[in-house]
Amino acid sequence: MQTKKLFLAGLLLLWQLYAFSQNDKVFLKNGSLLYGQVVSATPDTTLFRTDNSLFRINNLEVNHIKLNRRNRAAVVPHVLDVINKNDYERGLKIGFEGGVLVGGDGVNQSHPQVTFSVLTYYKLEPWAQLGVNIGFENYFRFRCVPFLVYYKTDLDRKDGGAFVYAAFGYGKPWQRRESERDYEKLSGGVALKLGAGHTFNIGIWPMELSLAYSLQKVREVYPERSTWGIWGGEVQTILSRSMNRMLFKLGIYI
Repeated sequence: MQTKKLFLAGLLLLWQLYAFSQNDKVFLKNGSLLYGQVVSATPDTTLFRTDNSLFRINNLEVNHIKLNRRNRAAVVPHVLDVINKNDYERGLKIGFEGGVLVGGDGVNQSHPQVTFSVLTYYKLEPWAQLGVNIGFENYFRFRCVPFLVYYKTDLDRKDGGAFVYAAFGYGKPWQRRESERDYEKLSGGVALKLGAGHTFNIGIWPMELSLAYSLQKVREVYPERSTWGIWGGEVQTILSRSMNRMLFKLGIYI
């Protein structure tokens, strides 16, 4: 029931952000952001409508413009390219992400757990980025720090929006103090994220909401224990687990 509520809340948030993102957006060089509709544009000026007014903007004051998909016909493509000449710069960027891991089974424990991460990436193209992700994940019996190589590509290569991503690496776990398990050794393993999401340019910094499949491999080694009977002796239990989860994540990128 709790997982279902989180899923519905995520869908509701996604819908609200999607509805809000349907406006055209004009990002000014002074840091301001205007929401409304681009009526027309030339290389020198942009005619812009809000709920209360219609006015013309000098493009020397504009950093870049994001058009609603349904309004792209209002601006000639090469004019938008001229206006958006400052929109894309190669270089390192940083992002901060927070989310919830849900799912699992009776053995892996299905309680929702908090996760967050820091992502440093390089924009290869306006629509593609490659980076390194270092995070912190909670599980029922242990905590884990995944070190991941990250790649993301926008499905619409002209203007952000929907995207898919993949991250692969290694997760280093350690036992939670409150865990009742007595591990002799707890080893990490492969970490994998495969997901999709949507970018929302609703502020100065873009925001992303995504849903992904998450896998974390761990190896549990328990202390030796004595057994009785004809096969008596010392026995050691070694278990390999696959922590399968769904990851809901919200990120801000600067």
